[in-house]
This record gives sequence, C-alpha cells and structure tokens, in this order.
Amino acid sequence: MIALLAPAEILQSHGTPEEIAAQNKHYSPQNSKNYFITKCLIDTQTAGFAMRRWADFLKSIVAEKHVGFKSQQLSAILTEQSAWQRKLAEILTLQICFSETNDNKYYYHYLLAEDLARCLHQMKEQQEYFHSESAILDAESRNLLDKIREIEHASGFNIAKCWYLTEKNLISGRKGKIKPGSLTCSVGGLVKPALEKARKFEKRALGYSYYYAISSPSENIHFHPLPSSQNCDEPRVQFGLSQSGLLAISIAARAQELLNSAWHKSPCRRLSSTPRSRAAKPARPATEAPRAC
Repeated sequence: MIALLAPAEILQSHGTPEEIAAQNKHYSPQNSKNYFITKCLIDTQTAGFAMRRWADFLKSIVAEKHVGFKSQQLSAILTEQSAWQRKLAEILTLQICFSETNDNKYYYHYLLAEDLARCLHQMKEQQEYFHSESAILDAESRNLLDKIREIEHASGFNIAKCWYLTEKNLISGRKGKIKPGSLTCSVGGLVKPALEKARKFEKRALGYSYYYAISSPSENIHFHPLPSSQNCDEPRVQFGLSQSGLLAISIAARAQELLNSAWHKSPCRRLSSTPRSRAAKPARPATEAPRAC
C-alpha cells in the first residue's frame, strides 16, 4: 500500500532506520526540519499498517457470508479510521503551512513553542489537581524560554512569519505569566488558511472544509449518547480507507517537496504535478451514503 511504501522510500533516501532514529532522537537548531518531517512520515507509515488491516477485514466480509458481530466490528474500524483521519489531516495541514516557512529556524521555533505550551499545561495541571509546584517543570520551562529567546533574536528570524503563533509578537518579550493556551494556534484553526494554499488533491484529502477534516472524525472518536448521523456500514469503511490513503499520499508528496527530495520513481511526484488527479473522489456530505472508491 502507498501509505506504507511512500514514506519508507523517502526515509530510505536519508539513511537506514537506525541512522534516522539516531539523527532524530530529539530536535535541535540543526535538525528541526528533518525531525518534524520524519515524525510526519513515520506516523503516516504507522497509519498504513492500520489501513492494511481495514482492507483485510473488508476482503473477509466479501469472502464470508456471515461475519460475527459485523456491525460492532465495522463500528470499531470506523472509530479507528476517524482517529487516523484526524491525525493525518493535522499532519497535512501543518505541512502545507510550513511550505511558506520551510527553514530550520521556524521549525525549531515551532517545536520549542509547542514544547513550552506542553510544559505550561503540565504545570497548570500540577497546581490545579495536586496543589503543588514542580521544580523540574519550572526549570524545563525556563530552559525552553532561554532557547526561544535565543532563536527569536537570531539573524534572519522574522516573528511576523510565525503563522503558528496566536499572537505575532516575541514569546520571550511577553510580560507576566504566559498562559498555556496562548502560545500556538490549534491545528483546527489552521485548516482554513491551509486550504487556501492547498493543491486540488490536497483539498480533496482534507474534505474541502474544517468539518470534514477535523470535526466529522472527532464526532466518531468522542462518546455521544444520541444516535450518530453517519452511516456505519461497509461502503462507509471503504470510503474511509480511500480517504485515509489520499491523506497519506498527500503527506508523502508534501514531505518530498519540503525535503527537496529527488524521488523520480514515486507516484507522489506524479500526483503532485498532476492538476486533475484521479486518486480519490471529493468527500461526500455526511447525509449522503458514501460509495466505495
């Protein structure tokens, strides 16, 4: 499957699995771009293993007249598909946005900001639920702020280009306590600007809107006591498999472009250069029963 083979081919051109793991164990000012894109490709490849299981299950339904607990198994696959579709949509959204700031310093700044937000969230949780403070988290947050200050004052860095920040001003220059949720934009908030920059097949992969990229998959992941408005049948699972595959190949194509890879034999290269791709149909409205792609 392309979701397994495409990321593997890109990664192989940058070294053995052991070399890649060693080079990207943690991000740094020198490797942040490769670190980020490698993580995107590995997660996409992991999704490929899930897609292979979905395809095998659909084949088993065709081969057997009776499948035990069929509706429950389809529901389980649909929930898993939704989790992966949302994750892959988030990856593609970030990749598209990074196409305008495809430089190590912005990847590094983004990762530091995300790391600081995570650290501040943990400090808030520690205070709210355990009524205590963590010296380890406090030291970590100070260290991250020092690194952020250094990169923000580096030559060539432009805070106005930091599309991932909620406020276009220096993090290191903010007064008072920084609130955890005030640093980086949610990926959902980046879907609209990403769609404005996306190619046609990427728009199909994201479903043309925030609802199909983020909201609809989330509905299947979270518990709702009310009946679902979405079908849970074989055509729906087949459609989810096709949609996940289109997301995977879109991610691989973007990764190739961001890495400036010469991947001449790749179907991703053909897809990224073909304006009218037949890779998948546009996402269907939730009220319309999807057909197998």
